[in-house]
Amino acid sequence: MAKRKQDSVVAPFIAHLWEMLGGPEHTRYIAWTTSEQDKAVSHIKIVDPEGFAKVVVPKYFNHRNIPSFVRQLNLYGFKKTSQGPNILEFSHPSFQRGHPENLSGCVRKRKKVEKKNAAGGAAGSGRSRKRAKSGGRTTT
Repeated sequence: MAKRKQDSVVAPFIAHLWEMLGGPEHTRYIAWTTSEQDKAVSHIKIVDPEGFAKVVVPKYFNHRNIPSFVRQLNLYGFKKTSQGPNILEFSHPSFQRGHPENLSGCVRKRKKVEKKNAAGGAAGSGRSRKRAKSGGRTTT
């Protein structure tokens, strides 16, 4: 994992995203922008998703798939702020232009694990109760 100030851990995806936005070479495809309502909040704007997938994404990741890239943004808590035919825009409270010290706040969401009930079946299935009431036979 990539490191930033104060030994805070930054996920590789977030470090790559920050790097993409760090220089002028990719601004034709991806760039910083601000909200009309709040100029202090930074957004990521992908202006040409098809070109971005072909030119920029393969430099940082092992694919050329814009839906996979967007899925990663969603997994790290980025919210879509606007969308047009050829524009995608996302924001995250910890991913703000000029503030790399906040990048460790972009954390991947964990999968929710379904809890098992006391009878060993899936929670809420109801099958265990039906069998117990009928003496082991299933009821319909």
